[in-house]
Amino acid sequence: MSPPQALRVENRQEWDAGAHSQVSHPRDCRLTFTATNAIGAVCGFTPARTPADTAVDRIDHGFILSLNNGAPAVRVIERGQIMTGFSPVVVGETLQITRRAAQVFYDVASAGQVYASTRLSTGAVKVAASLFNVGDYIG
Repeated sequence: MSPPQALRVENRQEWDAGAHSQVSHPRDCRLTFTATNAIGAVCGFTPARTPADTAVDRIDHGFILSLNNGAPAVRVIERGQIMTGFSPVVVGETLQITRRAAQVFYDVASAGQVYASTRLSTGAVKVAASLFNVGDYIG
């Protein structure tokens, strides 16, 4: 197979990129990553049986990174539903989602716990991400 003659990059703004971890976690676990200045990036836990996709609503428990008045911020998102208001963050700041005894807790390094989910998490989970804009990434 010969290499492509041209590469076309489209700057579309839609949820068109995503990934899953290869490893799943059957019990208590913690996901830690860093904030970025993404236009739209979601990262969190999805059931291990969930097929790879780009849809945001496949993520049971996650943070959505975006901009609020031009400044980096996060909100909690669960199955496509925004659960909290904006929490300001600094690029590189640590974000953490913890599953302990089926309960899920969200922490931002500078603010501590920002949300305790009412949605229980049972069964094996893996890490999933969805990206919205060219240049968005999970740190």
